[in-house]
Amino acid sequence: MPEDRSASLEMRSRWKNPLGSWLALRSGASVRLAHCIEAAVLEAAVLVIGVLVFFCEMPLEYGLLPLLLWAALRFGLPGAVLCGLTIVILSTLSTALGFGPFVRSTSQDSLISLYTFLAVTIICTLYLAGIFAERKKAEHEVWRLNAELEQLVRERTAQLEATNRELSRSNAELQEFAHVASHDLQEPLRTVSSCVQILRKRYSGVVDERINEIIDHVVGGCQRMLDQINAVLAMAQVLSL
Repeated sequence: MPEDRSASLEMRSRWKNPLGSWLALRSGASVRLAHCIEAAVLEAAVLVIGVLVFFCEMPLEYGLLPLLLWAALRFGLPGAVLCGLTIVILSTLSTALGFGPFVRSTSQDSLISLYTFLAVTIICTLYLAGIFAERKKAEHEVWRLNAELEQLVRERTAQLEATNRELSRSNAELQEFAHVASHDLQEPLRTVSSCVQILRKRYSGVVDERINEIIDHVVGGCQRMLDQINAVLAMAQVLSL
C-alpha cells in the first residue's frame, strides 16, 4: 500500500539520520506550539471583534471576513467551523437581546437579516476551507509521491551500480579467459606449423612436389587458424570495454 511504503520510507530515513530526526522532532514541536498560539490568537480576535460588532454596535462587520479567511486558510474545516460557530453564537445572542447590526423593527426581519448574513458568511467560509483542505491534501500526496520516486530512483541506481560492477567483473573474466584460450590454442598450432616446416626443409630434395603442396597446405591452414584466434581475441577485448 502507498501509506505503508511512505511510513517505511520515513522510518528508514530516521534510522539513517538520528540527529536529523531529533532536530526534525524539535522543529515539529515548535511548529505545533506556534500553530496552537496562532489558533488562540485567531479565536481571541474573533471574540473581540464579534463583541465589538454585535454588542457594542461598532461598524466592523466586514472585519470578521479576514478572520474567517484566515481560519479557513490556516486551520481548514475545524478552524472555519470553530470561528463560524463563535460568530453564530455571538450574533444570535446579541440579536435576541436587541443589540447589533441585525436588529430590525420586527423580530422576523431581524432573523431574516441575521440568517442571511450567517448563511452567506458561513457557507462561503466552509467552501473555501474545503478548497484549501483539498489543496493541502493534494500537496501532501505530491510530496509523498516525490519521496517514493526519489527512493525508487535510489534503489534503481543502486541496482544499476551493482549490475555494472557485475558486468565489469564478467568482462574481466571474459578477457582473461580469451587470453588463456588464445594462448592454449595458438601454442599447438605453432608447434604443428614449426614441425611441418622443419620436415620440409629437411626433406626438401627427397620428397616429391605433392608432399610439398600438402606441407604448404598444412602451414597455410595453421596460419589461418592463428589469424582467426587473434581476431576472436581482438573482438573479445573490444566487447569487454
